[in-house]
Amino acid sequence: INISTTLTMKSITVSNSSGTAVYTGSGTSASFSLSDGSYSISIKYVWTRTQRGVTTTWNYTFASSIVVDTTAPTGVIKNSSGTTLTSSYTNGAFYYTATDSNGVSYMQYMTPGSSSWATYSGSTIAATATNGTYQFRAVDKAGNVSTASTSNSICASHDQGKTTQKSA
Repeated sequence: INISTTLTMKSITVSNSSGTAVYTGSGTSASFSLSDGSYSISIKYVWTRTQRGVTTTWNYTFASSIVVDTTAPTGVIKNSSGTTLTSSYTNGAFYYTATDSNGVSYMQYMTPGSSSWATYSGSTIAATATNGTYQFRAVDKAGNVSTASTSNSICASHDQGKTTQKSA
């Protein structure tokens, strides 16, 4: 993170969610790295001006908070009972669910034969759904996108009236 200003910062303090200072500095610029988490930033400016023999000092403190999130959400495919699909075959409907430490913004899925992502509401996909591979992914509030890998896809097939689902 880089902060620069034309005014001199008397002090800048960045603290983690526990209140521990992880960066302190002063001057016209600051550059530091932060790991994932929540932080508070406090910048204090002091201006002094003398005009016609009178010195005036202004103090201004800017305070804000930021969340650093570089980690993509993770998701799993579950059967209609809520059990994570880990075996190669299962009978029944399925759905996708995702989590992220700072919140999932939205989820998407790609239906068999499609090349574009559609918004996914988390609803169950019926056992009678179209045959083929369904892919899922999630996007968190920072814009990180989960990988649409084999752990986030499922192949649904119908064989002689019996519905089975195979984890891809």
